[in-house]
Amino acid sequence: MKMIGELLVGRKVVTVLRNATVQEAVQLMGESKIGALMIVDDQEAPIGIFTERDLMMRVILAGVDPKTARIADYMTSEVFYASPERTVSDSAHEVQTRHIRHLPIIRDGKLIGLLSLRDLLRELLQVKRAEVKALTAYIHSAEGALVEADPGEDRAS
Repeated sequence: MKMIGELLVGRKVVTVLRNATVQEAVQLMGESKIGALMIVDDQEAPIGIFTERDLMMRVILAGVDPKTARIADYMTSEVFYASPERTVSDSAHEVQTRHIRHLPIIRDGKLIGLLSLRDLLRELLQVKRAEVKALTAYIHSAEGALVEADPGEDRAS
C-alpha cells in the first residue's frame, strides 16, 4: 500500500498568510482550482485551513464582507495533520471518521502538502482495480490449467 507522501509528488501546496483577506484567499483558490488552502504564519508554519465550506458557513451565510474580513478570523484552526509515512488506506479511514475532506501533510513541523478525500479514494480505487485485474487473470489461468490437466474426465463417467 502506498504512503500518502507518494501522492504528493509533483504537487504544489497552496498557502496564504494569516493577514490576507477572505477575498484574496478565495481568489487564490479559484485561480488554483482548489477547494481548500492552508493558512500560514510569517514563518510559513501552518496555523489553519480555509475551505469552501468555511466560506459558505462562516462568511457568506453570516453576511461578512470578504473584501475586508481577515482569513485568520474565519479559518478552521483545529486541524488534523498526518505524516507522509502514513498509508493511503489508514489516511482515508481517518478522514472519513473525522468527517473532514482535506488532510494537510506535515514533516518535521513543516507543511509539505494537502490531500483531499477524493485524492485518497482515487488511489484506493486504483489499488482495487489492480486487485480485480490480478484475480481475474488468476481465475482465467486456473480455468485453463484445469482444462489442460484432464480434458476428457467428465465424458468418461
